[in-house]
Amino acid sequence: MSRQLEQALEERAKKRRDSEYAAAHGGLVDAVSRAGGILQGMSVRWDGVSVLLTLRARFPAGGMVAFVGGEELGPALAKAMTEARTDALNWRVDKYAKN
Repeated sequence: MSRQLEQALEERAKKRRDSEYAAAHGGLVDAVSRAGGILQGMSVRWDGVSVLLTLRARFPAGGMVAFVGGEELGPALAKAMTEARTDALNWRVDKYAKN
């Protein structure tokens, strides 16, 4: 493998790690607040093969929930942050939220 290819792979891995770190350390909270919500909680479901994140947030309209899937927790967190920043999360009414 050429050094250029190794360097490109290293840069992609660093960018991914930085994104995962940012999501876990306040970035996801900031991204949801950018959309007008306050992140209330998050749950993780892992079935041995994939991860499903359930995000719960309070919006002016009430409690909402969004789902993000991935193969591993870190990339799923980064994906959730990216989707929240770009308003790509599909928020639904949380029928279990206490209004």
